[in-house]
Amino acid sequence: MGTVTVLLVVIAVIVVCWVVAMLASLWLLARRNRVAADARTGAPLHWLAAPSRAAVAHRRLRRAVSGARAALGGVPEDAAVRGDVVASVALLERQAVDLDHRLVVAARCPAATRWRLVNDLEPQVREVERIGSQLAEVALIAAPRPPGAGEGLDALTARLRALADARAELDEMDEAAVGQPPAATAAATPALPPAGVQVPGPEAQAGAGQAHERQPVARRGRQPDG
Repeated sequence: MGTVTVLLVVIAVIVVCWVVAMLASLWLLARRNRVAADARTGAPLHWLAAPSRAAVAHRRLRRAVSGARAALGGVPEDAAVRGDVVASVALLERQAVDLDHRLVVAARCPAATRWRLVNDLEPQVREVERIGSQLAEVALIAAPRPPGAGEGLDALTARLRALADARAELDEMDEAAVGQPPAATAAATPALPPAGVQVPGPEAQAGAGQAHERQPVARRGRQPDG
């Protein structure tokens, strides 16, 4: 009996631990499924991955609120805009919770009514997403920059500027090389005469050539005396 009792106790402890772990997991999943951590809207747990339009809208609301809330965590306590951002995020959460509750009600209606109600809520869901993105941007702007980020950007900018200057110099060198005459053309160009020497023009050169051609003809036309 002692061995059987110990075995039963061990099995009971394992079952209790398994049940507690399952309940804790379900509780964590249910809190994760909420649009706001401290507000219950009745959204079913399968909306974490369901492809229905109401479930997709629910996840969009949850992402918008969680993004704004996460960005708010980086704003310093003494920031001038922190109070306004906190109030705006809280108001956004209330609006998102109200929309999520209406999505839950719409999802329980018949198909035709559900489709119409979800369509009517779609513009408000988009508005929550837009406002959530703007609040996240404001919170990120108000958050202090990490040390060394500006120096790293300055160094990168200097490198890019140096690269651009080097590329411009290479382009100028390439254009200068294209503008120079080739070596064969330079060799074929006649040399200029020395200073002070007159070069005969084309007419004088032509006249000299004609006179040179007439001299043999004159010699052939003369007959010997006899």
